Amino acid sequence: MTDSESVHGWLRSVLEDTKRPKVSGLSDMVIKRRLETISQLIEEYGLVMLVKLVLSERNIADILTHKGGYQWLSPTLPSRCI
Repeated sequence: MTDSESVHGWLRSVLEDTKRPKVSGLSDMVIKRRLETISQLIEEYGLVMLVKLVLSERNIADILTHKGGYQWLSPTLPSRCI
């Protein structure tokens, strides 16, 4: 699961083998290498992957770490996580 539309698109392009993702900037080589590694693992081990786009508002990791600080230390989850 990812809350990044860019990552979601990159992974889908690898999984569906439709087109090579367009990546630019400083992290260009790192991203392309990671995607190639994922592609090789899928091919070599016959992995089946499902990529799901999750809205940031529904991403528990974002809610617990980005909005309000250390809510993950609380024994109960915020209502937005449920």
